[in-house]
Amino acid sequence: MAYMEKGKVISCVIDLPELNTQIKSIDGIGTFCNNQKIEPKPNNIEHSYWIVEGHSKKWKMATELSKDVMAVRSFGCTSVTLGLVAKGEVCCIINTWNNAWDIYPGITACKNAGMVVIEEDKNIIIAPSNELAEYGLKITKTVK
Repeated sequence: MAYMEKGKVISCVIDLPELNTQIKSIDGIGTFCNNQKIEPKPNNIEHSYWIVEGHSKKWKMATELSKDVMAVRSFGCTSVTLGLVAKGEVCCIINTWNNAWDIYPGITACKNAGMVVIEEDKNIIIAPSNELAEYGLKITKTVK
């Protein structure tokens, strides 16, 4: 759920009851998981977990990612994915053909949590560090 003004998400809530998790984010203040402020948890490529969502080439990307990273998967539910990304548990690649209401509240939560967000060529890469975000971008350019 999101509150928007003039086309910009100001605050949002991602509720994941099966995971006992609620993500709340307010632009300019931060993102909170179960009322605790979220900070990025950077790690290296070899120890990173990735999710590929809503992408026509997701299986090719997953295969390419799996050569270097700890694990790759696809949930098939963008709000769950972005909730986990906002918590700093995973990195992700999302294709922008997803519906705006599916992705922009979660992207706002990720940005407010200090994650690196790269939007390029209909892909959105979200990670806790520039190194991981650039790695995700490289993967999107590698897979044709």
